[in-house]
Order: sequence, then C-alpha cells, then structure tokens
Amino acid sequence: MVGGYLVPAPVMRIGFEESASSTVTVSCRGGLVLFDQVKGRAVSTNRFLNQVSFFVARAAETKPGEIYRVQIASLSDERRAKNLADKVGRELGIRTVVRFSSQTRTYRVQVGESPTRDAARPVERKLHAAGYRETWITSEKTGATRGGLLAAVDGSGQRIASSGIFRCAPARPGALLVLGGQRYRGAFEFRQSNDGRVLPINIVNLDQYLRGVVPAEMSPTVYPQLDALKAQAVAARTYAVKNRNQYSREGFDICESARCQVYKGADVEHALTNQAIQETIGEVITYDGEPVNALFTSTCGGHTEDVENIFSGDSAPYLRGVVCEPEAAMFSKIASGPELKVTYGSDGMPLDYELAALAIAGILPASFVARPSAEVTSEQWRSWATHVASLLGVAGRRPPPSDSQHLTLRQAIELLVDTIGWEKRIRNQVSDGDLQILEGFEGLGELSPEVGRPLLYFLRLGVIGPEPDGRLGFEEPLRQTNALRMLNRLLELENSLGAVEGQLVKVEGSQLVMRAGAKVQQYEITQGVRLFKRFAGYCVPVRTLQMTPGDRISLNMRQDSIGAIVHEPSLEGIASDRTSRYFQWDVSYSPGELEDKVERYADVGLILELRPLRYGVSERVVELEVVGDAGSAVLKGLQIRWALGLRENLFVIEKKYGEVGNVKTWRFIGKGWGHGVGLCQVGASGMAIAGSDYIGILEHYYSGIRVEKIY
Repeated sequence: MVGGYLVPAPVMRIGFEESASSTVTVSCRGGLVLFDQVKGRAVSTNRFLNQVSFFVARAAETKPGEIYRVQIASLSDERRAKNLADKVGRELGIRTVVRFSSQTRTYRVQVGESPTRDAARPVERKLHAAGYRETWITSEKTGATRGGLLAAVDGSGQRIASSGIFRCAPARPGALLVLGGQRYRGAFEFRQSNDGRVLPINIVNLDQYLRGVVPAEMSPTVYPQLDALKAQAVAARTYAVKNRNQYSREGFDICESARCQVYKGADVEHALTNQAIQETIGEVITYDGEPVNALFTSTCGGHTEDVENIFSGDSAPYLRGVVCEPEAAMFSKIASGPELKVTYGSDGMPLDYELAALAIAGILPASFVARPSAEVTSEQWRSWATHVASLLGVAGRRPPPSDSQHLTLRQAIELLVDTIGWEKRIRNQVSDGDLQILEGFEGLGELSPEVGRPLLYFLRLGVIGPEPDGRLGFEEPLRQTNALRMLNRLLELENSLGAVEGQLVKVEGSQLVMRAGAKVQQYEITQGVRLFKRFAGYCVPVRTLQMTPGDRISLNMRQDSIGAIVHEPSLEGIASDRTSRYFQWDVSYSPGELEDKVERYADVGLILELRPLRYGVSERVVELEVVGDAGSAVLKGLQIRWALGLRENLFVIEKKYGEVGNVKTWRFIGKGWGHGVGLCQVGASGMAIAGSDYIGILEHYYSGIRVEKIY
C-alpha cells in the first residue's frame, strides 16, 4: 500500500541510481497523489497535480568521501559469506563487512576500512600472513545525506511541501507514471541518495517489474523463441526473489541498471515477453529447496564456466560449466537419390542451383541443359525476360524480335530493362557522372548514358560481373550460363523466386520443420528434391545434407511442395550461441593502451609478459600473471577481463613485435560476451530453435536444479 494506492504483492522496490539527480520530475496524465511518508499522510492541495518535481532543500553536512577495504572472497551464498566474515573478524580482530555486488550478483567479504589505498596495504599484508592470499583492494564512495530534506513543487514551480521521503501514485488505478521520458507501472518514492541527490524508487509488483526486465535483457524481436524468453523470465524472477533487500540501507531492493538487471519500465513491454512471464508466473529456480543465484550471460562462446573460476572464492553445485551446443540426436540428415551431374558456368562455378531455381519458378523446362559454350538466342531471351517480368509482378511487355539470332550482353540488358520497365528506376539511381566508374574496364569504349546507366546499375547489384580475365564482354555474344546466373541473381534480389527462408528446427522422417521469424512451419520433403550447400555466395549441389538446429536454410517451393533445399552451414561451428555478433571478436592494444588499462588492477610498470597460469573447464583464462619492469601480479577470474578491457575471459594472446624485438601490439582473439557463468541467453535461443522447452533449457545451464512455483 502506497498511501491509499495498492501495489499488488509480491512487491519490488527498484532504485534508479543512474537517474538520481539534483532535480527529478514525475508526471501522470490522469493526475498524481502525493504522500509525505515521514508524516504518514497525503499532502493536501487544492490544485490538480499532473506533475511534481523534487529537489534537495537541505542536504546533510557530511561531504561525500571514499573508503578502501581488502576483499578476500566473492560468494554466491549469503550465509557462507557471513560465516567467513565472522571467522576472519574473530581471528584477526579486524572489522569485516559483507557487501552485495549487483554487478556480479555475489556477496563480497571485505576487511578493514581505510581512507586511502596505501593505508589499506598493511591490512592486506596481515591477511596474507594469515593465509588469505586471494585479495583485492576495493574502493567505495561514502556520504551521509539521510538527514536532508526534499522539496516538492508543482508544474508551475510553486512549492507544495518538504519531507525526508515522498511517494507519488497515480490518481487513477492502472495509469502509468512518467519519469525521464519513460513510463512505469506502480508508484514512486523519492528520497536522498548517499551522494546527496534525489533518488527515485519504483514500487511495483514483481511480475509487472519483470515485464520491463525480460525484453530489456533479451529482445523478443531478436530472439522471438517463446521458450527462450520463458527461461529468461524464470531466471530474472529468481534473481529478483533471491536478491530482494540487497540495497536495504539505501531504501530499495535492487537497481534498474545492468549492475542488477536492466529495467526499462512499461515502454519496452512486448506481447511475447508478457506471455513468457504470465505462463511462468510464480516460478523460480531452486536447489535444495532454496532459490539459486541465477547468473546469466549474453554469449558464452560455446561453453559456460564453473562459477568459482570467475567469481573468486565461490562455489555452487548448480553453476557448473557445460557445453553450449545441440545434443547429437538433434542433428538432421537429408539424402537425395539422383546421381550428381554438376553443370559449370563459364566462371568455373557450379550452375545447378540457378538451373533448379529457374525451373521451379517456371522459367526453364525441367529438362533444360545449359552448356558454357552455348549462346543465348533472341527467342530464348524474349521468353525468359517475359517470365521474369511476370515473377516481378510488373506489367512488362514482350521484347520485340531482334535482327540477329544471338544477343550480346548489351542487347540483352537493353531488352530486359525495357521488358521489366526499369528505365525510370535506373535513371533515378545512376547519374551521368557516375559513368566515369566504367572507364576502368577494358574494351568498353565510349558509352552513351542510355547504354551505360543499365550496365553500371546491374554491376552495382551484382547481377552481372567481369569475366575471369577482367573483361565485361559487353559487346560479345551472351552465353547461356552467364544469362541464367544473371536472371537468378536479379530475381533473388527482388525476392521473386518464391523461396522461403528461415532456421532449421528439425527433420523428422519426411517432415522438415523450419522457423521463419516467430512462426514455425512444417514442410513435406518429396522424392527428387534437389539439395545444395551455399558457400561464399555460390550454391554447390550435394547428395546429402547434414544440418544443425538453427542453421540457415532456404526452400524453393513448387506450389505446395519443396523443389530445392539450400543449406547455409555456419562456419562458426555448431554452438547454440553461434548466431551472436559477439560469438567471436578480436581486440588489439598498443603497449601504452594496455598499461593504462591494467594499471588500476596491477601496478607493474611497462608490461613485458602476460602469462596464463590456469584455465577453466571451458578454456577460459582464470588465472593470469602480469609481468612488468616494476614487478608482477596475478589476476584471477573477473579481474582478468576487467583489467584487460575485454568482453570475456575466453581468449588467446598474440604479440606482434617491432624491429628491435619489443612488443608493438598486444592482440586478444576471443569468444563470448559476459562472465560466462549460468544461463547463456543466445544459447537459450538456439536451444529453443532446436526444440527444447524452457525447463530443459534451465536444467541444461543450471545443474541439478528444479523449477518450482512459490506463488
């Protein structure tokens, strides 16, 4: 209950630390009700309020500062962290604290409290002597501002009231509040933050909160697989339940940024993610009857990692590294009977797909045989061009008869443009000045704009191209193989071959299941279907297709049956998260750039060597020695990624040397994005495409867990 406004249970309090400012404004089109939480009553006003601004009227006298502590562990279990803190405090007689980190979603055990980093080093040495050697000096901003007051003013700037804590709720149930240009459900509380700014806190029902989290963490337009979104919804709900009250000293449960879970309010809500949340309502991931620390990462690079290798000092039996790829049973195989007789074009590349696609589209008879040396006749071209116009859906006209039996490439282009009615399009897209580009080709000579424009436009589209010797052969007879590749390319660009594209789900018997966008469709594989693999833009005929769930496929349809299947194998491998743009990456630094990055974590001077000491189960670098001309240091787990400024710990190091033998460039070639522990979001999408349900996805990435309904 917020004053007289009811927020349905379970309730979450979301702190907007990144939105904290000297002045914060909230509005609601249907009107606002303002409450003074210190006095426990509504603020009486005779005016209709649709906007209220808050600013600091009186700040606490203590100035913000910084304290330094020595961290000895980062654990996922709060009880274990508190037991360790108590043990160290008793043994050494030093003050210890347990601080929750929303960035790593773990409990950090920290020792001491010093005003400077140097002042914390004696504490670190004392810990080393006691056997606690995996330490790290951390800093924290401080400031006491809780005694301050906020002032509330209306839309005209007139002051309404002053209080230590205000709450705002919609005057009309169900209305949305607007803060920072974004809409939110529930109510808002306003108080001073630790650094003296106005801190907004959204008070909202847990599942309404998730409606602003799940699409922000995992876009339903990029990953429309419902079961992947349901897995994300359960993981996000588990995180919220597990970590409620972690910021109780600041007056809220969790934050709105990526340090906790990204929360964007009502503006990002989507029908698919709303459905995922509703269909899993009340469900959380448990281990031994307790909600787990449901870590998730964007892209794991094909294998997740054991939690203790990334978050130092921690161990959780459900956070084990697992392979992120389909089960062997999910692979699909299709075989066709006919013996392959490959037809090659004048460029030496197979032409079988073009022949099959054009035959399926009705341009060529099924029995048509193309020969690289054969020239296109005028009558053939007139027939083909007329069919192309029909497939393009334009009111084309049949080309007039030609005086010559065989056509040159120039004549063929002119007749095709005239037939499909592209004169205006080409005139719009190609200027006379653009024709200077053609001067680099041998044997073209002087070209009029009427002749040069179509030539350049078709070159730009890739419909035509130079011969192996670099010539265009513009005035030479047009060969059949070149003509058919040209027509196929044109129709592909215009999406006029009737091909259906999508991702493979599975093949069961004679049924092929494919996902196109959010739709899953089933097709009958008929006898005599042609099979192709696409490599580097060319389709190669094959007798057998071995496919992985999620692979790109294209079906050339002959009415309601499949005429040809084109499989585009992923050269990234078979990992379920291979579709991520961050599946592979490559970063290089100069020695100075690397030194600047590492300095905060290891002050070793000029870096001479980076020496991996230990690898995790996924081949991530989990222990790295940094050797410099002023000393050395060992980094572990997340420290490695942060210190090197990399997306992941899954990398190899390569060095390029200068003329005098010094390192000129440090190069890091890696995979993945995130910490690599727990649920892999892109991998979950890949598993859903392959047919896994959300329970199976969660059980794959979290070992030995159960999904239970707690409300």
